[in-house]
Formats: sequence, structure tokens, C-alpha cells
Amino acid sequence: MSYILLILLFIYSCLSLFRVSVKDEDSPLLLQLLTKHSAARNAGTLLLVEFTTLSEYLYLLQASAEALGQCGAMAALYLAAAVSDFYIPSSNMVSLVNRVYY
Repeated sequence: MSYILLILLFIYSCLSLFRVSVKDEDSPLLLQLLTKHSAARNAGTLLLVEFTTLSEYLYLLQASAEALGQCGAMAALYLAAAVSDFYIPSSNMVSLVNRVYY
């Protein structure tokens, strides 16, 4: 959702004042996305997990995948992380694909 949300928004400035807006034709889609997001949060079916380090992110990702693995196809992980803040040499990378339980 975050990527779609970002492409619907645009910034414009006037005399050093900045505003965020959405095009009129994109308003119905934005309303639909925000409504679904709000409904999921209110129903307790959306869990936002915060982290500050890469190690913490990987630990929480593994724990989430293992917990949701018991649900089979009835659960989904939606990942949105700013990985640009982290650098890991490729020699230190561990494949998480082998750790996810289906």
C-alpha cells in the first residue's frame, strides 16, 4: 500500500510553503486504500512492527514468518522497510527464503 499511496501524492510549493495533495482523479483510489487500511487497523488484523537496526528487523521478520507459517495460506506478510539505511556486505547475507515455513 505504501508505494501506491506515494505515487498518488504530489508536493507543490508556493513561497517556501509546501503542500501535499492528490489529483482529483486519484481521490477515489486513495479513499479506498485509506478506508481498507483503517478497517484493518481497527479490526486488529494489521500489525505494524517498528525496528531500528537491521538485526532487529531480521529477527522480527523471522519470528513473524514462523508464527504465521502455522496459518498457511490464510496469512500474509507485507514488508515495507527502508533498507537504504542499512548496508550488509554480500558475503554476510543469509538467505531468509530457507527459513520461512509454509
